[in-house]
Amino acid sequence: MNYFEVTYLDEAIAFIRSLDKVEAKKILYNVGKAQQTKDPAIFKKLKGSDFWEFRAKVRGNQCRVMSEMTVKLRLFWFLTR
Repeated sequence: MNYFEVTYLDEAIAFIRSLDKVEAKKILYNVGKAQQTKDPAIFKKLKGSDFWEFRAKVRGNQCRVMSEMTVKLRLFWFLTR
């Protein structure tokens, strides 16, 4: 069961492609995992905003990718800046 769908903006795809392969793979894995579970360690709503954060720890570094949700369509977009 998926809790939401993900739509990647062109800028987000370019951003993910610019990452180290291990980092990119871990982020995409965590996005897929977040779609199927409710784990705040990898996917969490930021307090006081409409933004959500995907998290991935790779080689001791914490990667955080922001997203915005539209409730009606239940879609997420990656914001790279």
